[in-house]
Amino acid sequence: MTSIRAFSELMARRSAAPEKMVEWAGVIFEEARRLGRLIDDLLDVSRIEAGKRLSVNKKMVQIWPMLTKAAKLFEKDEQKHPIVIEIDEA
Repeated sequence: MTSIRAFSELMARRSAAPEKMVEWAGVIFEEARRLGRLIDDLLDVSRIEAGKRLSVNKKMVQIWPMLTKAAKLFEKDEQKHPIVIEIDEA
């Protein structure tokens, strides 16, 4: 929610190049989707606690693109707090 608020505030209060506006809109869209998935997960937990059956769909995913995408959201703060991603392939 914080990212959605921050990037929408940037769009509302600052003049920026069209490319930046598109980038910020993309961040808002992705964060809104992520928030929607989180809400769905909370609803699933509620259903499980209520004793309702839940179907699970397992699938293989590529983790590296997901991690780099998450790290990109915080790259502006990387100078103060470096982001290091390490994966043990064992």
